[in-house]
Amino acid sequence: QLERRNLQDSDSSTSDEGARTEPHVAPNDELAVLSNCGKLVNGFRAFFEDFKQGAKLYRDIDFMLTGVAYNFYAMSNWIPFVFMAHRAEKLSIPQKDVYLLITVLGAGTTIGAILLVIFSEKLKKISAIVQQSVTLFVMGGVVLIGLTSTNITALMVNVGLFAVASTWALVLCGPVPLELAGKDRAGQAYAQLYFLSTISMLGGPVLAGYLYDVTSAYTLPYLLGGISGVISGLLLATVAWRRKRAASNTLAKNNCHKKTTTVARSSVKTVSLSDHNTSLKIAQTEC
Repeated sequence: QLERRNLQDSDSSTSDEGARTEPHVAPNDELAVLSNCGKLVNGFRAFFEDFKQGAKLYRDIDFMLTGVAYNFYAMSNWIPFVFMAHRAEKLSIPQKDVYLLITVLGAGTTIGAILLVIFSEKLKKISAIVQQSVTLFVMGGVVLIGLTSTNITALMVNVGLFAVASTWALVLCGPVPLELAGKDRAGQAYAQLYFLSTISMLGGPVLAGYLYDVTSAYTLPYLLGGISGVISGLLLATVAWRRKRAASNTLAKNNCHKKTTTVARSSVKTVSLSDHNTSLKIAQTEC
């Protein structure tokens, strides 16, 4: 607008007739608007295409079991995080020790990340689903044991172990979708699992707070968090078992196919046709 106004002022001052000139309009303005609209439409098309591809993941039983497990995992993870300090205050822990407890939580998170880096190469051969299942069992158990921690020393140990397990479980949220959906759809699987976990991520602390308001104690909220962690571990263990069984069945089918192919291609010059057919039927029956 300033450029157009300057052009108008310049033209009006130099014109002998004092006639006003037409505002300067760039010839490619309309093309730029159309181009931006086209980009917007293409962006929406790509979004809906990604959404359709992501929706296909919900047909996979293992993916759905993992989504339910992540809901319980979020509940087990966020309830202690939200209510840890207030529970310590209710146990008459001094304010300075409550601050120390929060420091231990941060230090445990850092230690968990360091341990994961140290042992990542050794654990590479173990399925990420199995690792996360074990980690969630540990995390749920630590939350349940936390109910018996009533002094600052026990609380510090409990919170430190919880932070290590929580960090380990959180980091494994990356490899698990890759293992479930493959490299091409790993990003979509991660996004969908995160979306599913937000249900408990938001609702879990609210439900725990309601239970505290009703009972005036943290027994039920911590039981909810601990049991949720154990359930999430069980669900992921089920997913790991199903995938291992499916891989074993696929391997057995491939071996049977090789065996029947070998029998079918065996020479009939040294074996009678009836014996050849009998061997083939036996091989097919065994498969």
